[in-house]
This record gives sequence, structure tokens and C-alpha cells, in this order.
Amino acid sequence: MEDQQATKWNAASKKYNHKTINLYSNPSWTKTLRQNYIVSAYPHYVLIDLDGNIIENFTERPSQNIAAKIEKALAEVRTEKSQ
Repeated sequence: MEDQQATKWNAASKKYNHKTINLYSNPSWTKTLRQNYIVSAYPHYVLIDLDGNIIENFTERPSQNIAAKIEKALAEVRTEKSQ
């Protein structure tokens, strides 16, 4: 069943030309995702920095102008590196 769900997810990602990293979690990850990241619905968007830290959980969809937050996060990284 998992393979069928992953196949459907990948087909939908391709059909709608998603420009994000799309991850599919198998049932063994469900508990971890719910406990650690409060993921209870899909799709779920998380903005993660270069070190893997969560900048914002439940962030906007890519179509909702998330670019401004990404640019802000990148600017902060650049500032930290230049200091």
C-alpha cells in the first residue's frame, strides 16, 4: 500500500509541477512527525535553514509569496557569516 501512495504522491507532484522538495513519509514516521513537528495535515510547509533548524513551522505555501521570508533568512545568514 505504501508504494501505491508514494506513486500517487509523485504523480500529483509532477502533474502540478511543484517547485519544492516534496517528501513522503511512510507510516513509521507518522508518530515522529506528529510529536516533533506537529504535522497533522498535508500538505504541510516548513521553512528550514541551512543547518536544518526550523525557522517557521506552518509557513505559507510557495504560491503565497514565501519568497520574502526566504530572502530574509538568507540575508540573516549572510550577515552572521560576515561578522
